[in-house]
Amino acid sequence: MRKMFLVLCFLFFFITPVACYCESGDCVSFVSVGDASLDGSTILAKNRDVDEAQWVYRVDRTTYSPDSTVKLQYISIPQVETSYAWNGIKTNTERWGIGMGINEWGLVIADNDAETREPLSRSSGLHDNDICRLVLERCKTAEEGARFVGDLLTEYGHAYTGEIYFIADTSECWIVEGAGHHWAAVRLTDTVDVRANKYEITTEWDLASSDIVEYAVGKGWCTSEDDFSFADCYGLKDMIYEISIPRHERALELITPKIGAVTKEDMMNFLRDHYEGQEKYDHEHWNSDYVTVCYWMTVSSSVFELKQDQPPETQVMWFSMSTPCTSTFIPVFANSTDIPSQYQTGSGVGIDNFDPDSAFWVFRKVRDLVDKDYDVEYPRVRSEFDLIYQKYNDEVKSVVEETSTLLSIGDKQQARQILNEYTYDTLTDAYNQANSILDKLTNGWPSEELPSTVEPPTEEPEKTDGIPGFPVSSIIIALVVTVCVCATEKYP
Repeated sequence: MRKMFLVLCFLFFFITPVACYCESGDCVSFVSVGDASLDGSTILAKNRDVDEAQWVYRVDRTTYSPDSTVKLQYISIPQVETSYAWNGIKTNTERWGIGMGINEWGLVIADNDAETREPLSRSSGLHDNDICRLVLERCKTAEEGARFVGDLLTEYGHAYTGEIYFIADTSECWIVEGAGHHWAAVRLTDTVDVRANKYEITTEWDLASSDIVEYAVGKGWCTSEDDFSFADCYGLKDMIYEISIPRHERALELITPKIGAVTKEDMMNFLRDHYEGQEKYDHEHWNSDYVTVCYWMTVSSSVFELKQDQPPETQVMWFSMSTPCTSTFIPVFANSTDIPSQYQTGSGVGIDNFDPDSAFWVFRKVRDLVDKDYDVEYPRVRSEFDLIYQKYNDEVKSVVEETSTLLSIGDKQQARQILNEYTYDTLTDAYNQANSILDKLTNGWPSEELPSTVEPPTEEPEKTDGIPGFPVSSIIIALVVTVCVCATEKYP
């Protein structure tokens, strides 16, 4: 019996939490709207943390026959007559939906998991990636998207977990927090906001499901409307909730001082954060006590920059493969129609699945080699990728100016050809540049000197043992229980 007790304690205190951590989504999202941004633009940024190979995917505008249906992850729903075109980041072709993307109208969406106490079927209802894709295919504005998400949840509900959706256009962003069939949404203008993996809407919202309070009271989650908070009633305070708190706090620490002057480059730097300069700093991707904004499960990142004075075709999704600290942000225009094959190749998560023809795996291997000697290799790789980004950024400004002029005189065909060719060529160039860096990491750099443009990292604090994002205290508890039980075995 004592041996059985020992096994159960080990499973409860160690294996189960680790399994929950490994399966959890740990995305972080930032948004700055209007006057909060330096140039008045809407800027939405997200790290996608799922440890699955990622593709850049394109779907053209499509017309369907009447009474058509569309097969989603778990269920089928009625299809619309016409679905809009979009570009986005997704987990290969086995999953119908996407994690984040931009459509032909310049509407963007990204989402974060958030555990809910609402019981879910796990096999029927809507996958969060289904909802992201449906919004891009059926909506033109952020408010329309928010209302559409609410309608979808009311009718079909979530299948697997609760979610937080950021839906943005050039003038505003809506954040929709959903739990099964219930949801609440807030409208953001001239402000910033952030989310990790827990609900943050409490007693104020702009839209919500009709019985949001009554349902919670009926479940015994609160006693009355005066006692109601969406986050407290519908959120689940589990391990994922706890590890989200410091990431949410850190995200606010990063963006709050920049209010009124936020740029897309700020957002890119926020997405690269590992608590540098903070007491919580441990290791870039393997922090033993806190899940960082950028960490080992980050597989892609996007920064969407939406400007009111630009046509929809010229709105940009800047995305990076693998961790953004060891990669570069690559521009994809909203209505670019051709994506190089290297960005739609690659699967699996283990290094045994490495495919040199896959952009995901080339960037992933760069990260893996940097992590082997981060203090030495990171400054070199960061310097090279920064130069690549600066080149793309300068080019995009020129391309936008040229194509906006063409669009203003009605020459859509020529403008779209330029945008499409530029996106294709730039994606190809980024893949080739990553291969060049990978070769240097593998076979040696031309010079052993660190790039003069990058300051060598300061001496890092003493590292602690543990599992990234998993409190050391829990491991200590497990060890104490084990020692106690062993002692009783020897001295009954």
